[in-house]
Amino acid sequence: MMRGLFLSVFAGLAAFAHAADWMSDTWVATDGLGRQLPLAAEVGAPKDRQVLMFYFLWAEANKPGPFDMAKALAADPELMSHPNSPLFGPPFSFHHWGEPLFGYYLADDRAVCRKHAQMLSDAGVDGIVFDVSNGPIYENSWRALLEAFAEVEAAGGKAPKIAFLCPFNRTPSLRNSRGTVLRRLWRQLYKPGLHPELWYRHNGKPLILSYPAYADPSPVCFVDAIGDIVKDEALRKAVRLMPGHTLGARFALTNSFAALSISMPTWRSKTLCGVTLSLRQEDPAGALVGTCRVSNISDNDAVRLELTREVPAGTYYLEVSDPVGTVGWWSRTSGVSRVCAAYADGKPVPGYRHLHVWTDDEDARRIRDFFTFRAPTCGGYLKSVNLPGAWSWLENHPQDLHHAPDGSPEMMCVGVAQNSGFKGMQPMSQPGAMGRRWHDGANDPDPAMIAQGPNFQEQWRRALEVDPPLVFVTGWNEWIMQRIIDYHQWHHPCGNFVDQFNPEFSRDAEPMRGHFGDAYYWQLIQNVRRYKGVRAIPAVSSAAITIDGRFDDWRTVTPEFQDTPGDPMRRDHPAWGRDGKRHVDHSGRNDIVMAKTCRANGEVYFLVRTRAPLTDPSGEDWMRLFIDVDRDAHTGWCGYDFMVAHENGKAVLRRHAGASTAVPNQLGGAFGWSAPLAEIRCAIAGDALELAIPEAAFKGALRPDGFDFKWADNCLQSLDWTDFTLHGDAAPNDRFNYRAIFP
Repeated sequence: MMRGLFLSVFAGLAAFAHAADWMSDTWVATDGLGRQLPLAAEVGAPKDRQVLMFYFLWAEANKPGPFDMAKALAADPELMSHPNSPLFGPPFSFHHWGEPLFGYYLADDRAVCRKHAQMLSDAGVDGIVFDVSNGPIYENSWRALLEAFAEVEAAGGKAPKIAFLCPFNRTPSLRNSRGTVLRRLWRQLYKPGLHPELWYRHNGKPLILSYPAYADPSPVCFVDAIGDIVKDEALRKAVRLMPGHTLGARFALTNSFAALSISMPTWRSKTLCGVTLSLRQEDPAGALVGTCRVSNISDNDAVRLELTREVPAGTYYLEVSDPVGTVGWWSRTSGVSRVCAAYADGKPVPGYRHLHVWTDDEDARRIRDFFTFRAPTCGGYLKSVNLPGAWSWLENHPQDLHHAPDGSPEMMCVGVAQNSGFKGMQPMSQPGAMGRRWHDGANDPDPAMIAQGPNFQEQWRRALEVDPPLVFVTGWNEWIMQRIIDYHQWHHPCGNFVDQFNPEFSRDAEPMRGHFGDAYYWQLIQNVRRYKGVRAIPAVSSAAITIDGRFDDWRTVTPEFQDTPGDPMRRDHPAWGRDGKRHVDHSGRNDIVMAKTCRANGEVYFLVRTRAPLTDPSGEDWMRLFIDVDRDAHTGWCGYDFMVAHENGKAVLRRHAGASTAVPNQLGGAFGWSAPLAEIRCAIAGDALELAIPEAAFKGALRPDGFDFKWADNCLQSLDWTDFTLHGDAAPNDRFNYRAIFP
């Protein structure tokens, strides 16, 4: 082997610089189930389509556990009949539905965040949407993720852009001294301008899945007839507005205000409803201050009257009239409010009604102009609340097409599974939930179908048929759920597990340890390619190469096979739980960024480059080259038939000779290689390595039209598919391979 200490300085050096687009849509792969990624001949050229992924931030530090339901149910199949089992954590504690491939990690583990950026970008995901719909904004988690994503892009890589999904009600329903979710995000992230290059933009502005009402400060008047302040449930009443009649509230304020909202039940009407809101001075006969018609009301919406200008303190009368469908006003049927009195048909009646009155400020005005707003739709399991300008994140098949405010088609959701049954939303742990095996109206009886993802595929087929401009996928890294004994009408002494439960009844596409492994990640990529299209793999343009460590003779060889920069595994971060464990992996060493190959004069040549000068060859796992000569993943180890390894100062070629027993989720044989077939000419200088393999050394196994190949450094630990994801650096990433096509 030749080892030079000089760097190549030819004029075309810039041609080897890494580009932000490393053409991952041209990479090839076969997953552990034998499914091949589709290429351009099957899915066509790239189309203007976008994919968003639901992403979860609430795996925070200092929580007990981990309590893994997959392992607990394996240890005790009757666990859900044993409420006092020590396998459960305490009520309301978080449980994992399974173990992530990256271990029980925390959301602020930057090594995992960087890997997520790489994996999702490789899959064709354009943006991730953080779930903050429950109130907390998980600031520590998204700050760590943004910093990790910024590191990826600073290194020349690519990360998905970010957006947030806020609470589902049209108007904030409870007083919050910290301000609404949207205003907190505005103060902490958007107003200071943190990492604007990472904001997902829709129609030219940062996207926020929120109602504009969340831009307002806390209400200046708050009368809630359905909130916790009502101690006697019998006094709470949904008063129906009948055709030809009116309901009203007279209230006195000491503050100016700019909007009002009221909570309106529809008794779960299947028909969207509407009313007219009118505001008058003093009483039902007073001068009209403002009016609006509100349509598409769903059950318990907080409908809103926006005023054209802020009006002064005083006494006012709000009236609802002209109902369409079944609609009412949440009220209290007795008692006295300091600020509000109930009316019916213009006359006082006992009690008071739900009412919020909102002021305005500079931040509210800026927020409304800053974002592209889309309303987050929940409860669309049996029938989506398909409002113009509303986006859904999970629905039963067949999912609805959702439209922009102007009526144009805009998006559709796709889910891995649904916490739903025939009667609507239900916990995943309750019988009848639509798990990963669900398709054609039932859960498939074959347990092996869990890995095949028929539910996910049925939803993708619907999206591919309709072909909306954007697909929102649920989801990624939602590993945890609370153990809730009583959840709405469901009681279970062992607990209800609402959004996740176990490997079957969960909706996460991130790879896991055991069970179906990375099957859903590759199923995601397959369908994203069918939806978005891909570029054709360019054919190799060859040249005669001299193995001398100068590399200038590679300038005319194309294509450059790029790899994600900055992605060698370097990890040291606390794990989930309170026992002080850490996730530590310092296997990242050489950062591979580019490769080339060509054929000439009876030899096959390879070139590889790294971001920094290569380390000295050492150990058994330094800069290995894996070659799939027959492009058949069922032969070899993970499909690789030959390997070039660096041993005792020499580069040698070995052929796969391992046992035929395959590791689960791994095609081909176990890791095992022949004695060296040949010593390979190799030269190393600075950040590059080149080598030549005589075609005769492949013993006639090399396809004349091309082969697949992969470079890997310091990856091999488990000797299965996980090594290329978890350790060192692989080029290309994970199960991907480069395909060299020779004309």
